[in-house]
Amino acid sequence: MRSIIPLLAVVLIGWVLPLAVCAQGPPFRQFKLQDGLPSLKIYKVVQDKDAMLWLCTDRGIARYDGTSFRNYTTQDGIPENVILTASITPQGHPLFASYHTKVFSVVDDEIIHHEPKEMTEGVYLKVPVSICMTEDSSIWTGIRNHRQFQLMRMDTRGKVGFLDESHPGHYGAIMVLEKNELVFGSSNRNFLREGVFVYNRDKSVKVKLTFAPEIRGEMGSSIKLGNGDILFSCGRILHILRDQEHRFIDIGLHADLGIYEDRKGNVFVPVVTGGVLVFRDYDFSHAVDTLLKDIPITQVLHDHEGGYWFSSLSEGLFYTSSLDIKTASTKRGGALPPLRYFVSKGRQYAMTTDGDLLSLKLDANRLKAQKIAELFNLEGKYGRLGIFSDSLICTCNKPLRDSVHRLYLLDLSSGQATWYPGFNCVLFQTIAGNQLLGFGRMDLFFLDLRDMGVKRVSLEKPHRWVAFVTHRGEQYLGDNEGLWVMRDSTMVRLASFDKWSSYPISGLASFGDSLAVATEGGGVILATGSDTSVISENNGLLNDYCSDVEITAEGVIWVSTTHGLTRIKGYQNHDRLLIRHFTGTHELFSNQIDQLEAVGQEIWAFSDEGFTILPQESMAEKTIPNVRIEKVSINDSVVEKDSLLTMKYGFGSLSFEFASNTFHDADFIRYGYRLLNMSDDWTWSAFDRVVFASLEPGEYVFQLKAMNEAGVETATTLSYAFIVEPPYWMTWWFRSIVILSFLLVVLLITRLQIRRLKRISRLKNDRLQSEQKALKALMTPHFIFNVINSILFLISQSENYKAEKALKAFARMVRGTLHLSQQEFISLEQEVKSVETYISLEQLRFDHQLNVQLSVEGVEDPSTISLPPMIIQPFIENAIVHGLRHKSKGEKQLHISFRQTLGLLHCTVEDNGIGRAAARMLRKQHLQEHNGQGVQISNERIALHNRISEQKIDLKIVDLTDAAGLALGTRVEILIDLEKE
Repeated sequence: MRSIIPLLAVVLIGWVLPLAVCAQGPPFRQFKLQDGLPSLKIYKVVQDKDAMLWLCTDRGIARYDGTSFRNYTTQDGIPENVILTASITPQGHPLFASYHTKVFSVVDDEIIHHEPKEMTEGVYLKVPVSICMTEDSSIWTGIRNHRQFQLMRMDTRGKVGFLDESHPGHYGAIMVLEKNELVFGSSNRNFLREGVFVYNRDKSVKVKLTFAPEIRGEMGSSIKLGNGDILFSCGRILHILRDQEHRFIDIGLHADLGIYEDRKGNVFVPVVTGGVLVFRDYDFSHAVDTLLKDIPITQVLHDHEGGYWFSSLSEGLFYTSSLDIKTASTKRGGALPPLRYFVSKGRQYAMTTDGDLLSLKLDANRLKAQKIAELFNLEGKYGRLGIFSDSLICTCNKPLRDSVHRLYLLDLSSGQATWYPGFNCVLFQTIAGNQLLGFGRMDLFFLDLRDMGVKRVSLEKPHRWVAFVTHRGEQYLGDNEGLWVMRDSTMVRLASFDKWSSYPISGLASFGDSLAVATEGGGVILATGSDTSVISENNGLLNDYCSDVEITAEGVIWVSTTHGLTRIKGYQNHDRLLIRHFTGTHELFSNQIDQLEAVGQEIWAFSDEGFTILPQESMAEKTIPNVRIEKVSINDSVVEKDSLLTMKYGFGSLSFEFASNTFHDADFIRYGYRLLNMSDDWTWSAFDRVVFASLEPGEYVFQLKAMNEAGVETATTLSYAFIVEPPYWMTWWFRSIVILSFLLVVLLITRLQIRRLKRISRLKNDRLQSEQKALKALMTPHFIFNVINSILFLISQSENYKAEKALKAFARMVRGTLHLSQQEFISLEQEVKSVETYISLEQLRFDHQLNVQLSVEGVEDPSTISLPPMIIQPFIENAIVHGLRHKSKGEKQLHISFRQTLGLLHCTVEDNGIGRAAARMLRKQHLQEHNGQGVQISNERIALHNRISEQKIDLKIVDLTDAAGLALGTRVEILIDLEKE
């Protein structure tokens, strides 16, 4: 039976292994020639106000912006290629000194030479040791010439002065103390001979500080610490000076290179034999760590993001994002089997596939592994670890050729391991009381740890469980089919969860109301209350193939993927996730992370090759990012970005390219920009280029800022102003021409209008004259004489009533005629009344021998029809005087009609007189009697009316004859257009 198979091996308690887990420092990225470095020999590294790194090499200087190196040599304008030292000016620009003490700086990519006007002979044969610029812009350089150390000062006028030329020494150091003091030192093996000097520039006083005679060595570098102490290196001795009080410490290693203090108070001391000693809390009695052993480090730099840079004399440049990151390799000559890790109750454990159970402990940056027990020799499979009280519980495969999982209970106090047969589970969890809940492929197991009683509940179908978590009091499990929850000892599949992912589940984590589900191919699914969302490659995840997920006590999500580690903050607000990545390039031991565990304020990321311990917070999260405009282009042609840009209208497209000096996760810097005068709203994008096209004329200001993965924005906003010139039709001169042209046109039109009005006025005057002539023609003396004679005849016949009646009609006609002659148009009703008055007088004159018929046909309202006054009357008079008066036989008939049809007024005057031909013969015989000017004047009035009025009048005179051609009378037809009335 399986129960009698020997199970346990010898348990070794307290046996410390020869470290199977090898401790290492933080992971470093190395920059070499293939990365763009001009040389592997780097003397110094500094960072300017724009966060650019500047490197001093034996082949010129190099600038690094987080993306690429820009190298400067003598061909670019620097005085020589061997650059030994550098510092940052009070204005934030890099200041360099070459091998022959040629000093220059770089300001906005321009090389500025600080050539002295009065140069002492031989100064270019002296080697600079250090350089600095004080606030008054004086440049101080510590130089050595053969065995002497000299202090050179160059003022703003280029004048050079030397101090302490008599002090011999092989090395020297110089730095600024506060605002007014400089400190420098020199020695020749015996530090006592010369010592250290503090020079006060205001008082021109040198204070000599000497030390004990047993101190030997040559001064290497110096620094003023954050606590006010001045630290000097002198061989293997570190000298600490405060207010002329001196103490020294023998560090056992030669430290002649640059000492450096970071913003956290850590002091870095490079040693000649290689590596960097790290001291904390200004305790120089022992180094807490040694970094980059066997590599000759020349300088350390703590950059603006919290990362560290190390320059070397032979291996190029090294970078790490944090010194708080710890890594460890699990390889021991390639023979160590893979490990399975478990962290619980503040303890870290590992179990190898050889069956070794290890306890891991990190002590003073040293990882110690202690073998607790040897469980069994497994076949490449390992189980899960869990802690309950003082016992360690583990599951693992049986060494036989079956797939049955065995449960071992290890008592740490006695070292005894017990196997429980029949408890075949792949996952387990301690629950309330003294029970253990196990999950098998076909069963659920409940184990009472007090009496070891086992209760089994069968499942409806087999499962391949890979993840388990307790969330809101319920047990959630994941397999390759989806997410399950245990309710009343029954596994229930969450069907509502399937819509979010059809990928196998690889990890589960819970915190408060949040449940995180890692999948193999679908990213991470977050369920917070009733809100469910997905974080994938589309919104910031490194890779959609996840191996594990962990939520810390602060609610921060950590996700391990095949491409590295991702930390997610702010997931409650999905519109602004704060995501940061950790990869093997900068932080991780390996990108292939298999397991995550949260331990206090740290995250342990495990892989087959080793593991990495990461702090949950870093300096980068408190660092304000910077941003700069790299290039400005018009239609892909680069323009000068430091001058005011003026463009013509319709220029095409204007593009801005920008960058942020970040040395890790550059892909997750977000840029905010806006174009004032077009929009006041900020646009955020991950792209480092923006294009504006078809801009309207005006003055614009392009503003730019950046935000890092922690949500921190730049302290200042960059602004770039430019102008789009208006097109010619919007310029002042063009508008002036248009306005002047318009005024000229208006003037011309006005003059033409005035001329037209004058012409119309003349025409009106002509018409008035014609009307006056018509009036005169109408009121001829002959007509008046005949009417008066007729009235006198009536009086002589004592027909006083008729005479009085005729006289009144005559007065009424004269008065009406005078009134109508003053109007331009009269109504048809008025014209008819005038005609009737005139006919009544003519009837009186001819003793009622005239048969007159007057008719108005087809006219609804005669008062609404307008026509010129006295336009009909002359033709009636002509018909009576010249046609009917001379007729001797027959009845004298006169027909007058007004008829309206289709917008036309037909006026007809027809008589049965002698005709126009006979009338002309009689006029020739009796010229004094009547000259016939009334019709001629009417013709002139009609022609004048048609010229000045839109209402047209047509006149037609027809001679009426019989079949033999004898005259039967005359018909006058007048056609008036009422549409243009």
